[in-house]
Amino acid sequence: MSGSNRFFIVIISAVIGGLIGAAIMSSVTIGKIGPMIDARLSETPVQAVQAGGGSIDLNSGSPSGLNSAGIAAGNNLDATEIAITNIYNKLSPSIVHVNTVEYVRTWFFQVVPQEGMGSGFIFNDDGYILTNNHVVDGAQTINVRLSDGNEYEAELVGTDRMTDLAVLKIKGDIDIPPEWVAPLGDSDLLQVGQRAIAIGNPFGLDSTITTGVISALNRPVSTEDVVYDSMIQTDASINPGNSGGPLISSDGHVIGINTVILSGSGGSHGIGFAIPINSAKLVVDDLVVHGRVRRPSLGFNGLNIYPALANALGLPITYGILVQEVDPNSGVGQAGLEGGTTIITLRDRRRQYNIFADGDIVIEFNSEKVESISTLADNIRRMELDEEVMLKVLRDGVEVDLNIVLTE
Repeated sequence: MSGSNRFFIVIISAVIGGLIGAAIMSSVTIGKIGPMIDARLSETPVQAVQAGGGSIDLNSGSPSGLNSAGIAAGNNLDATEIAITNIYNKLSPSIVHVNTVEYVRTWFFQVVPQEGMGSGFIFNDDGYILTNNHVVDGAQTINVRLSDGNEYEAELVGTDRMTDLAVLKIKGDIDIPPEWVAPLGDSDLLQVGQRAIAIGNPFGLDSTITTGVISALNRPVSTEDVVYDSMIQTDASINPGNSGGPLISSDGHVIGINTVILSGSGGSHGIGFAIPINSAKLVVDDLVVHGRVRRPSLGFNGLNIYPALANALGLPITYGILVQEVDPNSGVGQAGLEGGTTIITLRDRRRQYNIFADGDIVIEFNSEKVESISTLADNIRRMELDEEVMLKVLRDGVEVDLNIVLTE
């Protein structure tokens, strides 16, 4: 399928339990849509598919700290409309239109260009741009069109498939005005129900704004290509071409990168997902300096324990992570974390699962209760290499503390 838009679309369904990433089951499973072969869908109108300082108090309706210049007197805008307009005026200069060309071979062995598009935003005055990896994956040439209408060739600085992020840099000498740089927020402070604003290039329509709220936080989402551990869910309309564009808070700061939509038709159904900006902050420096991301690894795979699974296996606890297999060269392997040795088979209506029933059970991470492997993995990825952490595990009914040095 032509991949001109390069935007992920997913379908979510509930399943019984949780092997995430290195695991087998998860609280959500993402599947393909109908006849679509690849989640990265075409951006043409006919085949549309994938996404891609000052403060404003929208609850009280009182804008503060942002200049309202550009809003003509007599327009009769209410305070909320003025606030959103101010955010658009402030952030839209930082939005870029990403155009890619990938040369592919046809059935007749002809090499033809395949065009793609998406969004991105400038995050510093050296001309660095943040976007999604799937927007630029496989591209031989990348061009970016800035808010002033000028188009430049961009080089691919680095990509991270695990977070679906990529950093580009505008080639050549170009002065980036301070107002073209998007301010980054703190996604750890987000609350469900607060305002969410998306700006991007859906269907190639530059600098389009949509608004909504944050519908949920820490959503685990997976595609065939990548597992996302803690996504921001929003009902702000996200469509093909929005991929890589910013999700913005009501104070005018970038809080996420729009990446995935849940849709059966290829268009927005009010369920979109964004990568938290704090996750992006952790990888950007490595991408700029090293061209890749150096991160601590979890070092094992496991199953989320829930009451039905605990009952089926006769476990002494109804929460935590049942360790399946351990990488002996990882930090947890060196610290003595033990996987299972006894395999049992569980069945539900659709399939059967072979799992190890007697591995360690991880119950605490740095003295905090462990609820899921996705949250644990996300916490570890946010830490530094060679940092020391503590896991408390239940082994044969006895609590054991493991001091672990995180490895790449």
